[in-house]
Amino acid sequence: MKSEEAELAILETYLPKMMERGEIEKIARAKKEELGADPSKKGMLMSALMKELKGRADGGLVKEVVDSLF
Repeated sequence: MKSEEAELAILETYLPKMMERGEIEKIARAKKEELGADPSKKGMLMSALMKELKGRADGGLVKEVVDSLF
């Protein structure tokens, strides 16, 4: 158990840091304005954000943020 925790700590240093909700929200608001997205274009906004934030943000959190914007 202790050796697994040590291994995890080492591996985490190599993983990219995930973005915080506030950072995602800021980018999402800007992208929403840029695309002129309304509720019918929620999927388009989500797709554009996931492409831009790939590997830097959790998809579930991005979806929560997008849902909160509409």
